[in-house]
Amino acid sequence: MNKFLRHILLGLGVLLVVNLLYVGVIGGNLRSYEKKYLDCPERFRLLVLGDSHANRSWAGNTDSLRYNFAQGSDNVTDMMMKLEYAIQHNRFEGKKAVVLPFEPHLVSVYREEKQNNTVNKTINNPYLNKHVVYWLPLFFDANTGFDTKRYVLQIGKKPADPEKNTFSKGRARSRAAAQFPDSTVSRKLLREYQALITRARQGGYDIIPVRYPVHPYYDSLVRNRPESAYLTMVVDSLAKVNGLTVRDFTPELQNESWYVDQDHLNKKGAAVFMEKFAEVFHD
Repeated sequence: MNKFLRHILLGLGVLLVVNLLYVGVIGGNLRSYEKKYLDCPERFRLLVLGDSHANRSWAGNTDSLRYNFAQGSDNVTDMMMKLEYAIQHNRFEGKKAVVLPFEPHLVSVYREEKQNNTVNKTINNPYLNKHVVYWLPLFFDANTGFDTKRYVLQIGKKPADPEKNTFSKGRARSRAAAQFPDSTVSRKLLREYQALITRARQGGYDIIPVRYPVHPYYDSLVRNRPESAYLTMVVDSLAKVNGLTVRDFTPELQNESWYVDQDHLNKKGAAVFMEKFAEVFHD
């Protein structure tokens, strides 16, 4: 074995050791995100897609035939990739349905930029095995530097309580301004949403259209802000042309103590949401 080849093997060995240390100590965003792919059951009758609103609302689900595939920052492109994965891997033979979020920010230009497209494309690369990607993040995760920095900054700090109430009117106003910078409709995301609906039906899934509950104050901002009001009309029109009626759960969850912030439920709120969902939709 010549010297050059030995150096290459040594370098690869060092990278593998560093990769194992990274996996064991930090983990990283790609691995935590991909775990939902690897945990996806072979049989389920209800598929939940969406971003953090859906993810938090279904966090308390214990029914093995309901699968919460939602994740924070997912946009329509991400939902389509997950839907395709679910269609290919779900072996359930009975009636199936997918819960789709019809929320105005999903067709806002905000969701073109803040999304998980890169991560999903890496995970769904046809030339890469998902387990290889999962166990070798140093080779495939573009955010290892960011994740490492975040880990280092958290050393010695008390872990944040995900149930701690962080609501404030100021944060709510900032969130509304960020999600609805203007009334521009993302034509790209709107076209992709129509394709998502069509593909779900082609795959044998009924569609359950929901609008997830948000804090009453934030709801008032969204309803009264011209930009978000217009985008709400757009997503409602999209539902209507597809023969769907959106069920908005905010009016049924008006208790401010059920929210961890302006637009995410806490454990109690999620439990109430699931009760209300079951009353309306018998999946």
